[in-house]
Amino acid sequence: MLVQDSSAALWRSRLQACSTSPMTVKQWCETQGCTLRQYYYWKRRLKPSKPDDNRPETQQWLAVDLDKTVAQPNPIIKLSIGKTQIEVRQGFDPNLLRDIVETLGRTTC
Repeated sequence: MLVQDSSAALWRSRLQACSTSPMTVKQWCETQGCTLRQYYYWKRRLKPSKPDDNRPETQQWLAVDLDKTVAQPNPIIKLSIGKTQIEVRQGFDPNLLRDIVETLGRTTC
């Protein structure tokens, strides 16, 4: 077990040295006399067991004010009647839309 602990300590310092080096991992391994396979083996092996280990202990919540949400400037409603599609925009004439829908509902194609 002592050999494994010393190997782990050695590789922790190697991984740290590589991460601060301006070289690529491949270049760094070549200069250190180790293989890429060894490097990535130890990187996986020494990775923290929990993904949350790097998160800060405290969490902060962001307040969201729903009254200030941005509405779409010109909302569009799309109506499909058979093969016909109608786009209805803000400020439309409801009487005209009713007449069009009734007319389309009566036509048989």
